[in-house]
This record gives sequence, C-alpha cells and structure tokens, in this order.
Amino acid sequence: MSAHANNADASPTVLVRPATATEVASLPQIEQEADEIFRRIGMGLVTDLPASAPSDYADSLAAGGVIIAFTDRTVGFVRVDRVDGVPHVEQLSVLPEYRGYRIGAALLDAAAQWAKSDGADRMTLCTFRDVPWNGPYYARLGWTLLPEPDYGPGLLRLRQNEIEAGLHAWPRQVMTRSL
Repeated sequence: MSAHANNADASPTVLVRPATATEVASLPQIEQEADEIFRRIGMGLVTDLPASAPSDYADSLAAGGVIIAFTDRTVGFVRVDRVDGVPHVEQLSVLPEYRGYRIGAALLDAAAQWAKSDGADRMTLCTFRDVPWNGPYYARLGWTLLPEPDYGPGLLRLRQNEIEAGLHAWPRQVMTRSL
C-alpha cells in the first residue's frame, strides 16, 4: 500500500507494511518527535510522557499489529493491541515533516485490514476529543464515539491509566470504527 500527498509539495512515495523486529527500535523516537506538536498547544504533559519502549511492542509485533510507513526510512507507524478482545489503536505517530500526506489515514486503513483479516468487526482507540489531529481527525475518517456504558474492563482500565497520568486535564474519549 502507498500514500501520496494532496498538497502542493512533491509528494513522497510512502509504502505501508507490517514492521519487522529490527524496525521497532526506531518507533519510540518517532513517537517522541510526533508528540512535540502537543507542546505547541499547551499540552506539554503529553510530550513529556515517556514513549513506549521497544519491548512494549513485542505482543503487537508478534500478532502483526505493528505497521510502518516508510520512504527510505520509517516515517510513521500504528501499533494495535487487543483490549477486551478488540483491536485497539494504542499509538499512531507520523514524523512532523510527513504530516499532510495522508500517511496516518493509510496506516489506519492498513490496521483495519489487518484487524478484519484477523476476524474483528470493529476497532477502538482513546483520543483527545478536541485536538484537531485527534478526535476531529478520526471522526473525518469514520470513527464514532463509543459511549462509556459500552466500555469493557480493559477500556475502563486504560481510561483510569490516562487519569493517573494526568491526561484528564483535556477532554478524552473512546472511539470505534466498524470494519
């Protein structure tokens, strides 16, 4: 799968595919660089949280749920875990200089294809409700709000972890996408 830009700059050719074990080592750095954008809108806490360690990807990687976007190097990734038996987007990150090329959308589509081929009929994610590249972005891509009464115990735990990390300072929500 490839993604191409719809903006005036020359669009890079970006290929999307499952990550290999050796590629996982670069993902925490990509996550940190991508998260710097939060600092610009007064959400430095998000940027200051530690990125996942490469070892945190082991289960997702073994299941095929780590998908990368690359040109001559890895420029973005999506990590999908299982929460309450449902594929859950744990992280979506794209390097700042590659924003605007629909790479995030391509990664999410690849994750949805993977999840569907694994027998899932939906996916979930937790996101900031009002941050333009979070809740509104996912809504444009077809994700919808998952009401709290529909959370399973795993999603409730994730939401509690977010509160303990201080992320409740900004409205958060759980969203779902039908496959």
